[in-house]
Amino acid sequence: VYWFAGAFLEGRTIVQELLATSAEFSGLARARLRTVGGLMAALLSDIVGATAELEGALEWFEAHDDEGRATALAGLAFATAPVDADRARTLMIESARLLAEAEDVFGEAIVLCALGWLDGVGAQPR
Repeated sequence: VYWFAGAFLEGRTIVQELLATSAEFSGLARARLRTVGGLMAALLSDIVGATAELEGALEWFEAHDDEGRATALAGLAFATAPVDADRARTLMIESARLLAEAEDVFGEAIVLCALGWLDGVGAQPR
């Protein structure tokens, strides 16, 4: 949570260092680390890096039917929003659906708030 309060670069660096070590992480731990790293990359406007990390995490979550899929989808939506609002919207809606299914009201509220922001920004005259 600390990293999401503004220490994005520090958080991303720590995650990258952890993933680069020879430590034996489970597939779940590696996917979760990639999700956090991808979110940090998105918040630092590294869309390419964010997309690579989040799609890698999403691939693992989908193969293992893990609840982390919703978070990876939301992160990918945040990373995608600046370049493809329609895809971001689709990802956010799926993420919110999965979070509602898991009864994660806090996560669902965050994603729905982001969806409202995306729709509001998309409705602005350019």
